[in-house]
Amino acid sequence: LQNRGYAVRVTRSAAEALQFAARVRPVLGLLDFELGGTVSAVRVAEALRRDFGIPAVFYSAAITDDCEQAASAVGALC
Repeated sequence: LQNRGYAVRVTRSAAEALQFAARVRPVLGLLDFELGGTVSAVRVAEALRRDFGIPAVFYSAAITDDCEQAASAVGALC
């Protein structure tokens, strides 16, 4: 993404991701299902859309049907 001219910011936890979203208002959340912290990546995606109108896309080394269903339930993509 950086090579295509996009600014990329890596956060290490749900709390950090949501704080960043509140400050910067990025155009997209790219989330790993293995996001660290006590809040799941699915809940982060839900909050991004609900609170800031930011869509989310999930990535993972192994996307399962459960992952796809959880993402879809909060309006995110896998």
